[in-house]
Amino acid sequence: MNVENYREFLQAIGHRVITSPSGHWFDISRSFYESIPPVRLITPEAEDLKALFRQHPVIGLKYCGPVNGRGKQSWIYICRETDYDMKTVHRKMRNKVRQGLANCEVRPVSFQYLRDHALPLNQDTLNRQGRHDPMFAESAQWARLCQAGQEIEGAIAWGAFVESELAAYLIAFVIDGCSNILHQMSRTDLLDSKANNALAFVVTREMMASSHIQAISYGHASIRGLPGLEEYKVRLGYEKWPMRYVVVLHPLIRSLLLNRLGDALLSHLSRFLPDQDVLKRIDGIVDIARESREARLRRPGLEERRVTDA
Repeated sequence: MNVENYREFLQAIGHRVITSPSGHWFDISRSFYESIPPVRLITPEAEDLKALFRQHPVIGLKYCGPVNGRGKQSWIYICRETDYDMKTVHRKMRNKVRQGLANCEVRPVSFQYLRDHALPLNQDTLNRQGRHDPMFAESAQWARLCQAGQEIEGAIAWGAFVESELAAYLIAFVIDGCSNILHQMSRTDLLDSKANNALAFVVTREMMASSHIQAISYGHASIRGLPGLEEYKVRLGYEKWPMRYVVVLHPLIRSLLLNRLGDALLSHLSRFLPDQDVLKRIDGIVDIARESREARLRRPGLEERRVTDA
């Protein structure tokens, strides 16, 4: 199971994937691309990025770079504890995990099962987070994702059940020995069961016990800053693996946004759309793009790294 499987999965669920000498990139939004696999740190050549802007309708690129490179300081949540168990979990999280284990049964589930039962959990989670994602909110697109998960090697799913009712589930994808947790959704009326805690704990324990998985990624830190989510993952026993977010904008977009005019434009929009998730994301992307302009010294040998190499 390698990055080619993940590329196939992304294309099957409707993403566009483009390729350059530095690797694959997929559209996280219209004309904005991010490098894959999620945990690989890269330092692409300037000519490589310029070619992507020339050859494709790309307005921006985002990737993870080495901690001593350019960009905004951030991290990936990683578990590499081969003996992961309750002792790995922070003492303030253990009681919640125990409650979840007492209330729930956690087991692998098929994508066919998720297609038929998980859409209400998607809608609950999106509502709690104040966002909309057609992939998880619309039945046709959700069925498409589940079909891809069922057919493409590397995709796995687990669920937490409270009295036979699906309370939470997660989807992960294994790439080159690293299991990447991509999505986790849960029912609002069953949050008190601590199903999310039990689910994350059991899945982490079982994956780290597998001979073909050397590490688990619980995703990148949010560019908007979500301290509660950070605390949750760290207390589950995940370490903060340092890296830098790098955003490179198309020259025309860069000249529009990375100056006083761009600051004024974003400030003006914020007065009219203060609660819009998309505006927060744009502001975060522009902030990273500003920091990405400043190059920093790099030590040799860190141009590319994976968590399974550490």
